[in-house]
Amino acid sequence: MSSLAGCRARLEPFGGEGLRGEEALCRLRLFADGRLLCETRAGDLRLEEDPLEAIRSICEELQLPALGWLGYEFGSAFEEVPAPSLRRIDWPLFDFCWYEDLDRSRADAGKEAAPKGSVDRRTPAPLWPKERWIRSVEHIRQAILRGDVYQVNLVQPFAAELDAPADELYEDLSHAAPPAFSALLESPEGSLLSLSPELFVQRRGNTLAVRPIKGSRPPRPGAEEELIASEKERAELAMIVDLLRNDLSRVCRPGSVTVEAFPELLRLPTIVHSQARITGVLREDRGFPEAIRALFPCGSISGCPRRAAMEHIVRLEGECRGPAMGAIGWLEPGGDFTFSVAIRTAWITEGRLLLYAGGGITIDSDPEEEYAESLQKVLGFASGLYR
Repeated sequence: MSSLAGCRARLEPFGGEGLRGEEALCRLRLFADGRLLCETRAGDLRLEEDPLEAIRSICEELQLPALGWLGYEFGSAFEEVPAPSLRRIDWPLFDFCWYEDLDRSRADAGKEAAPKGSVDRRTPAPLWPKERWIRSVEHIRQAILRGDVYQVNLVQPFAAELDAPADELYEDLSHAAPPAFSALLESPEGSLLSLSPELFVQRRGNTLAVRPIKGSRPPRPGAEEELIASEKERAELAMIVDLLRNDLSRVCRPGSVTVEAFPELLRLPTIVHSQARITGVLREDRGFPEAIRALFPCGSISGCPRRAAMEHIVRLEGECRGPAMGAIGWLEPGGDFTFSVAIRTAWITEGRLLLYAGGGITIDSDPEEEYAESLQKVLGFASGLYR
């Protein structure tokens, strides 16, 4: 049976824009064994050998945008890092759909707030023992002391039982306080629900923009001043900014990469972050495939240097992150695109919600504080207060 009938997409609001797709014409998935599976109601399509080129070429053939996600492990090929075995399900490395009935009229303005408490849900609980988290943070600190890495983004899995369909949870959470990048991507295999505050990369014309987030505090009196003044948080953000500047320079015109804001505050109801804004002018011979290869996975959810950090992530986490910590968004036929970092992102199937949360570990990280931060980051799925 074709999987097209079960595919729907809602990205609203999504960086100030909104898209909703109901009738899938085509679905393209890449699997870890190299299979590129294309299902279509649109007739035969020309598939490029390169998977990213295949996404771009289908956009051009159908003259429709591709909506979907790139899994974290898709970046393993770029950095030649072995991915862990796919233990839970056979995660695709990416999953994109093209929709016949695409509605662009829904944006972030004018939403009616849904009644709070309309979904019976429970705070996601960590699946790791706390001692495993503590040991993992200490492992990273020792690796930093040896000079192997400067920073590693460590995450742990959380899970909760859900007594409602994924679309009801999405309505409840995204309407209560819309995040910057709200997404619900449904398929026969399950639903991907994202409440991300972080831009991965956006192209508008010849301009590329990234906006990494690093550093956080609970929203208490004095938290913002404490965050800005923290040498540890500032250094953590600075390392990722340097990494992304280097990434952008691989596809942008020489001298065009600019840090426009560093640091600035991102205020959310359940957490306060520091972030930076970086832009560059894309070279004429570069587009979607080249930009993704240069930037993915985002440095804010891998670490620095990226390859060494990813090797430690595989060793410590021991399982596939899947779509979590990857990227969610869309690519237009003309070449523009917008993708969020897939943080605050849950996979929902058979009444169970699974998500990952953590943070960047540096030499100054306190294991107890980092553990508390990971718990803080999942509160949005219990309170519906991310925006």
